[in-house]
Amino acid sequence: MQKLCLVLIGLVSSIPQAFAADAKAPLRTPPAEVYQWSGLYAGVSLGAGQSRFGWYSEPSFVGLVPGGTTNPTFTTTPFSIGLKSTKAIAGLHIGYNWTSDQLVYGLEADWQTGSYRTGNFIPLAPPAPNVSAFAINGTNTDLLGAKVNDTGSLSARLGLIALPRLMIYATGGLALANLTAQGSYVARSGIGTPAATYSQTKLMTGWSAGVGVDYALSQNWTLGADYRYADYGHKSVQLGSLTNNPSGGTWSINNVIRLTNSATMVRLSYRF
Repeated sequence: MQKLCLVLIGLVSSIPQAFAADAKAPLRTPPAEVYQWSGLYAGVSLGAGQSRFGWYSEPSFVGLVPGGTTNPTFTTTPFSIGLKSTKAIAGLHIGYNWTSDQLVYGLEADWQTGSYRTGNFIPLAPPAPNVSAFAINGTNTDLLGAKVNDTGSLSARLGLIALPRLMIYATGGLALANLTAQGSYVARSGIGTPAATYSQTKLMTGWSAGVGVDYALSQNWTLGADYRYADYGHKSVQLGSLTNNPSGGTWSINNVIRLTNSATMVRLSYRF
């Protein structure tokens, strides 16, 4: 009985010492969970973009002077016009990342659809004494226009893991756009030329660059946003031919279209 009492007294007396030792021990916080950025991912995007069309038209017509007579010393003055189109856009993307310490690098392919359009516009009139070879007066006029339904890119990405679940990155690479240009011409009176519409589709290629941020919602899902600018260069499009009234000669309608685009997207991605 006496031995049991001594054991109990020893145990009780050691309790305050144990609490004191725990109080002096430093508090340890569990390590933050690090997101694994490496691997294959794919996702969807939604946002808004603006395309700028720079249209330069140079019809190779002999100019008409007032009175309806031709004069080879007067050529129809080329015209240029800048047009903008802002649209909501949606897209898909797929890519692969590698990591090295705090750096993330990879490749990504993406595609967006937004249907950017110039709308139909009336060709600009040349200054006097030239008379436009286009029909640009009255209720019936010639119309030009262009649209871009699809854009895409193949880009390299370089990112920095700023926080365990946050990555900022820059991107740049090849940019693609599917351009369709159209010319609609009214009938030419007096020489029997009927109304006609010409259309031509061109694949435009250029470069793109941008910046973005991704945040890891879980080990498989990330939510991000990015801004990209693309310059697709210029393409020559030949939109049919017209008959010069009243001489009856036919000349080609040559155009050069330059295209740029800027877009801001919200992206949701799944890592496999």
